Amino acid sequence: PGRWPNPPKLDVIGFDACDIATAEIAFQLEPVARFLLASQVGVPIPGWPYHRILDRLKEPKGADIMSPAELGSYAVRRLC
Repeated sequence: PGRWPNPPKLDVIGFDACDIATAEIAFQLEPVARFLLASQVGVPIPGWPYHRILDRLKEPKGADIMSPAELGSYAVRRLC
């Protein structure tokens, strides 16, 4: 129970450092987000490739837009 009986839900919340990506935070964010995307290390080196991820969202390949799960998978592939 928060301010809204049915709060709007985000598809993805992303963190670029794992210090905030804990089970406790995921539990608290569950009412407002479907997926939590975060690094396993404190500060991912060399960091999330934001420009590549955001460019892919701006210019989808083909007619389909990525689902939230596909976005997470794509982000991880770009990082690795």
